Amino acid sequence: MRREEALERFYNELLKIHEVKKCRTCECFHETLDDLNDALKSIDERKLNHIRDDLTKWRKETQLHSCLGCDPCLPVDPWNEFQKMIHAVETDV
Repeated sequence: MRREEALERFYNELLKIHEVKKCRTCECFHETLDDLNDALKSIDERKLNHIRDDLTKWRKETQLHSCLGCDPCLPVDPWNEFQKMIHAVETDV
């Protein structure tokens, strides 16, 4: 799997999470968006511009609230899975 594929999978999970009203304005979700934005900086793929566009739009959402202590916190598992995929890509010979 390529790094771009891992990003696309992670983004697809974030699309689902963004549909959950309480998640959309949660600082946990927005911290995950920041992390994804950082990951995107190392990739110059025009085909990922739709992800960049959504990130820009989502990060403009106002009236963020602090963590509600949800169990599970929806962005956590997709982020952890993304990290595993990226690690596998980076260590693949």
